Amino acid sequence: MSRPARAVLAGLAVTVVTVAPARAETPGALQPVEISQDTTTTRADIGAQFTFTTTVRNAGDQPLSGLVAHLNIVSLHADVTVDPEDWSTHRTQYLAAVPPHASTRLSWSVHAVNDGRFVVYVAVTTAAADTLTAGPALHAVVSPQRHLDAGGVLPVAVAVPAVVLVLLIAVRRRRRRMI
Repeated sequence: MSRPARAVLAGLAVTVVTVAPARAETPGALQPVEISQDTTTTRADIGAQFTFTTTVRNAGDQPLSGLVAHLNIVSLHADVTVDPEDWSTHRTQYLAAVPPHASTRLSWSVHAVNDGRFVVYVAVTTAAADTLTAGPALHAVVSPQRHLDAGGVLPVAVAVPAVVLVLLIAVRRRRRRMI
């Protein structure tokens, strides 16, 4: 199977994960962890920042402690290398104990470093567990060109020439008075 075909199949497999919250059971304690997030798609210009929120829920009857959430970024293009440290400086969050049937919300800030299509996801594990739960995929499309925001330019574009014109008129009148 060709590399592009594998990438497409991987993208389709990841899309299936977004249908329902991720759920896994921690070995021994049988404590289900569910991960959901506020959005599954985003668009950004290269160099821009985007944020999203993940909710980690303890669906079990016992408190969960020692949970660790980690942010991951995967490129859907074989020729694009992702260095996750460039995308987010705070990729790991250590959670306080989560009571039974309670949840905690985590905010993530991501800097769009490369252009292309990416999957951003959060995985949760504990120090004692030998498994982890991966959350739903956030499909990020990053455009290769940065779009400039022209907001706030009009007042400056009008004011600067007007001030220069007033100063020129004032200087000219002053010179006429001196003659």
